[in-house]
Amino acid sequence: GGHYGYIEDNSSSAQLENNLFDYYATWGWSEIDNHFPQCKTFILPVPAFSEKNLQKDLSYKKINTHDILFLSNKIHRFAQVATSGQSRIDFIEEYMSLIEEFMSECRKRKYMVLHKLFDSKTKYLLNDFFHSLKDTNKKYYSIYETNEKGLTNNILSKANIILWDQIGTGTLQCFTSNIPTMVLWKRIYSRESKSAFKLVDALERTGVIHRTNKSLLDQYDIYQKDRVKWMHNEERILSIKNFCEKYSKTDANWQKIWYKKFNSFFD
Repeated sequence: GGHYGYIEDNSSSAQLENNLFDYYATWGWSEIDNHFPQCKTFILPVPAFSEKNLQKDLSYKKINTHDILFLSNKIHRFAQVATSGQSRIDFIEEYMSLIEEFMSECRKRKYMVLHKLFDSKTKYLLNDFFHSLKDTNKKYYSIYETNEKGLTNNILSKANIILWDQIGTGTLQCFTSNIPTMVLWKRIYSRESKSAFKLVDALERTGVIHRTNKSLLDQYDIYQKDRVKWMHNEERILSIKNFCEKYSKTDANWQKIWYKKFNSFFD
């Protein structure tokens, strides 16, 4: 899923999983860092994303109640063994600063933000912080109260664009379903692997990934002026397509491909 192959030093997965397998089915990647346990990889399309069960044009062909739906990562209560990809408790100050600074800029521009927290544990852990955000930003900040996990058509209908704080599974789902999305990726607790650098760089150059609030919100201004034009920008579409080909491969005939591949192990 998300993080695999393109997040540098994703040790929590590699150290725990690779030793268990002779073969590892991936979403498109094949490289395993030399310092991790090794196994043979083979590529298969992602069944859930290949079905494309989200409404592609739901979020950008109409005006929604909020400008931005922000889906932030979870905060683990205790420090994790993982060295990357996890928003551990020791990054809590940077995590809060990211959200505070982002909301300050949104408030100045009068953008309405709906924040969907990763889970109830994150909300409980930082309850005072989220209350403070509400008090400071008034009508420009609200929390989406739901127990729904991940993306649904109902959630997508709440805002004009989806925002993430790193490229995770939900981001890949947006990419493959043509859902308008951006990433405010400040590399606090994760960064791209060397093998993914060129593909991530292309996403930055086409306004999908951003390192600063200003860059992100300037791009949102462009998106707002003509959403259809932004979504149909050929360079942007190609950058997403190339990234997904390597890290979130889809195919309408995924069942036949899976069947043929697994049968080949018994030939």
